[in-house]
Amino acid sequence: MPTISLDEAAGKITHAVECMTVDDVVEVYNELFPEEPAAEDAVNGNLAPLVALIVDHIQHGVEPEELVDLWNVVFPKDRQVYYDEESGLVHYEDVASDVGY
Repeated sequence: MPTISLDEAAGKITHAVECMTVDDVVEVYNELFPEEPAAEDAVNGNLAPLVALIVDHIQHGVEPEELVDLWNVVFPKDRQVYYDEESGLVHYEDVASDVGY
């Protein structure tokens, strides 16, 4: 089971968000900001503002639990994702690499 630091996990999520399609970016945004949801049709193909808000939020102090919740949205095939307070690491089972995706 791979383990990574919180900074590495934040970087991996940030990189994935920067490469996502409109519907995926909207889903991540709505997970982080449920009080101000975005709609796919309102984005009009311009992902930059939403991606910037997501990345800024991730880079400026996401709690470990929120990072784990976000990991499950960004990487839905990964399983058993959790933060170990003692080691300060995020653990996850990378199902995609196990089955050859």
